[in-house]
Amino acid sequence: MSGPVQVTDGERNIIIDRLTNALMTIDYAHHEIHSGGAFRCGTQKEATANGNLTLSFKTANTTKQAHMVWAVETENSSTVSVYEKSEVTGGSAVTPRNANRSFADSSVTMQSVVKDATVVTTNATVIGNKVIGSNDLRSRDPNLGGAAASRGEWVLKQNTWYTVKITDTSNAAQNLWIGMDWYEHTPKLS
Repeated sequence: MSGPVQVTDGERNIIIDRLTNALMTIDYAHHEIHSGGAFRCGTQKEATANGNLTLSFKTANTTKQAHMVWAVETENSSTVSVYEKSEVTGGSAVTPRNANRSFADSSVTMQSVVKDATVVTTNATVIGNKVIGSNDLRSRDPNLGGAAASRGEWVLKQNTWYTVKITDTSNAAQNLWIGMDWYEHTPKLS
């Protein structure tokens, strides 16, 4: 037989490839893409010397939670900070897109997503920092940019503002990009 092996408990099937004995599965985040519960958005701009780019988002006060990962790219040296409970006003709206294009672009967990808002971080909690380029231990070249990303997903608090901020440290204009992906999940309590 050349087909896969199926193991079942009568309700659920586990499929194992006969040739490699590999369990045939997708992870939960990938499953959420297929079911229409995963979203993406991002923004970019040519920032002035010592300028910055922010992507801020407020989670909705719902039972669904946002499980988020972020990524940034820069042309030159920069710092990246991720803030929880930032104070955000203004900015330009960014439309999240459903990662499964057969579903509507209507995120339940993100109440608002804006770029280049006025952001106050005085009472915010820093939940991530990264240095890219000249202040990085690997390089002293201000013209060296790069990329950074969260290594794992963050489960975000409901009804809370978050901000991802890139700040130029090269003293030169540069192109900056921020992106984030999330899926929406309602936790099952015992």
